[in-house]
Amino acid sequence: MVKSQGKVSIVIPCYNKEEYMGELLDSVIAQKWDNIELILVNDGSTDATLEVIKSYLHKLENRGFKTKLINQKNGGCCKAVHTGLLQVTGDYLAVIDADDELDSEYVSCMAGFLEQNCKYDFCTCDHYIVYKNISGEVHREYKRHRWPKEEYTMEFFLCNDPNKAAWAFVTRMDYIRKCRLIETFYTDTKGSYEPSFFISLCAYKGRMKHITKPLYFYRCNGEGLSQTNTVKEKTEYWKEYHRCVLVMFDRLDKNIVSKYERKYYEEISSFFVIKFLLAVSLWAIDGKSEQENLRQTYLTYVNNWLSLTPHISYKDICDSPEIVMKASELAINGLWLKPNRRIIGYGVLGKNAQSQMHTLKGTRFELTELWDRAGDGIEVKKPPADLNELTEEDIIIIFPAKQKAMDEIYELFDNCKANMIHANFISDILAQERYPQLERVVL
Repeated sequence: MVKSQGKVSIVIPCYNKEEYMGELLDSVIAQKWDNIELILVNDGSTDATLEVIKSYLHKLENRGFKTKLINQKNGGCCKAVHTGLLQVTGDYLAVIDADDELDSEYVSCMAGFLEQNCKYDFCTCDHYIVYKNISGEVHREYKRHRWPKEEYTMEFFLCNDPNKAAWAFVTRMDYIRKCRLIETFYTDTKGSYEPSFFISLCAYKGRMKHITKPLYFYRCNGEGLSQTNTVKEKTEYWKEYHRCVLVMFDRLDKNIVSKYERKYYEEISSFFVIKFLLAVSLWAIDGKSEQENLRQTYLTYVNNWLSLTPHISYKDICDSPEIVMKASELAINGLWLKPNRRIIGYGVLGKNAQSQMHTLKGTRFELTELWDRAGDGIEVKKPPADLNELTEEDIIIIFPAKQKAMDEIYELFDNCKANMIHANFISDILAQERYPQLERVVL
């Protein structure tokens, strides 16, 4: 733990979460960080949420956390978050959901990094998805993420599912103020608050650090629009989401985003509304009846807007929709990899590598060097002591899957210039190989 501890303000909008509220507050109390300001906004709950919160106030006080409890008439999540933001007095900000949980190092890892690295504006982390199976058993699934190296770009935000959400971030309040995030925050919606949060953060091009640890437990409990089961319901959700994106562009300083950039970002947002709806149609109960129109609309966007030659065919979108969507996403969001130099496999003697390396054979991403700490130095090399020889044109594919090994590897390569990708994302590489015409239009 770092010696200096700036104040971390945690805003929690709360509405009818009595079942999970205690578990969340227990995880806050367990944080390995002592300087925390907790701002709980009870958004007109009709269950026992308020009573649960009140029962924890003494525990939070004993932990040394300053706690603010605000009760307001139900106005939706966006209004509750904004109410909380207006009360923040800390050096860093986190906004988390009332039905989730935090790893004990959630604050210390991200705020601790920002405390020691003043050139960075915000941190993000990986997370677990927590869900119940048909039998009612609770399961956790580790969600690794691919992120741009140090900038959370507007393209990346607009291209990706908002499950990469505000709760995965700890942000420097000086940067929040620079972005005028609180002043421009949009509350006249019952939908997601992510556009209000991220449009400003992305527009000002802050520097980001990705912490490759699962520090957040995101609960999929089947409640809310984000868990609906029909294309029709999702269409309403995404239309409102897109509207909020446009509203936020209107609220940005005109010197920050030009008219040309705004038009370009609006096109990306429109394109990815169709992409998300097409993805939903693959599993939704009314998906089959909606797929034909969504396929045609998607192909029109991807072929004409990106001016593809040759066009992606209707057969492609029918036979391999996930691959088509992934390839077009990579062309836009800044994560398209170009195999210009070495393709290095790290941890190649482990079981995970042995089961996956063969998928790269015959592609432009076939491994050119094999690295492992237990290597013989001939066929399989040990990683060099000096990693400065690695350049931005090198690609390192990380094969070990266990978290302890992952932590050691990312610490080893923390400051190297090479592009790093975990083997979990080999499907991204294969999508690129399937549709190379997209490489000519990488944005």
